[in-house]
Amino acid sequence: TLKKKEQQHAFQHATSAEIIQLLANMLQNQEEIIVRKQEEIAQVDVAERRIKELRTLIFNNEKNYPEIRQENKSFNEKLDELNKLVGGATKDKAIILSNLRRAVLLVTESLK
Repeated sequence: TLKKKEQQHAFQHATSAEIIQLLANMLQNQEEIIVRKQEEIAQVDVAERRIKELRTLIFNNEKNYPEIRQENKSFNEKLDELNKLVGGATKDKAIILSNLRRAVLLVTESLK
C-alpha cells in the first residue's frame, strides 16, 4: 500500500504539472489573441478618427467654397459608406473587449 500511495502521489504531481502546463498554454494563446485584437481595435480607432478629420475638412472646405458642395457630396457618400463599415467594426470592438475580459477572468480564476 505504501507503493500505491507513492504512485498516487506521483500521479497527482504529474497531473498538477500537466494542468499548470495546460493553463500556461491557455494564457499564452489568450495573450496572442489579445495582442492581435488590440492591434485590430487600434486600426478601427485610427479609421474613426480619420473619418472625423475628413468630415471636418469637407465641412470647412464648403464654408470657404460653397460652389463645390455638389462635388463634395460624393466624398460625403463615400465617408458614409466607410462609417458603416467602421460602425460594424466598433460594435465588434465592444464584443471583442468583453470577450477578452471574460477570457482573462476565466484563466485567472483557473489559476487560483
